[in-house]
Amino acid sequence: MLEKKLTALGCAAGIILFGACYGGTPDPNPRPTAPPLAGPMKRLHSIRIIATNTSASKSLTSDGVARAVARRWHADHTGIAIYLEGAPQKKGESTLTITVLSESSLPPQRGRSSGSGSATVVVRISAVLTGEKGNLIWIESDRKYSMACSTTSVDEMDALTLPACQAAVEDMIAAQLVDGLVFALKQWIY
Repeated sequence: MLEKKLTALGCAAGIILFGACYGGTPDPNPRPTAPPLAGPMKRLHSIRIIATNTSASKSLTSDGVARAVARRWHADHTGIAIYLEGAPQKKGESTLTITVLSESSLPPQRGRSSGSGSATVVVRISAVLTGEKGNLIWIESDRKYSMACSTTSVDEMDALTLPACQAAVEDMIAAQLVDGLVFALKQWIY
């Protein structure tokens, strides 16, 4: 009788021990969770994006830059509403003002076997994030962004006139700007 009780107790302990340690099979499709907002990002509930292009050539559109930044923000950072200029003002809204200061395209370098080339595009941007009361949260002054754009012909002297290059440059600016802003805000200890 004592032997049966000890066996039952041992089995119960084994079930509890292994059940508690391993907890069954893992979910094959776990639901991703958004990372928690940290630092001043906790205080940001909505951001209005206003972009302007003050460069001489104005190849990049203000709307294209603003939309690219909004797309990048929505793709990577949930929990903060993003509005473009023209949408109704929200209470407690911060403002991200992006200014394209200059844009230039260096002539394409000729490819070895084809007539295509690769032009270097250089864009200078300033960006400022202010709180709802106009207080400065983050600033980036006169930052240089550059990338290579493929051209189908070495006769294309200005790669920024090509829609595919414009879109690629806008996306590159958005990725680096948003990632830099979020990194800076997460590092800010107050």
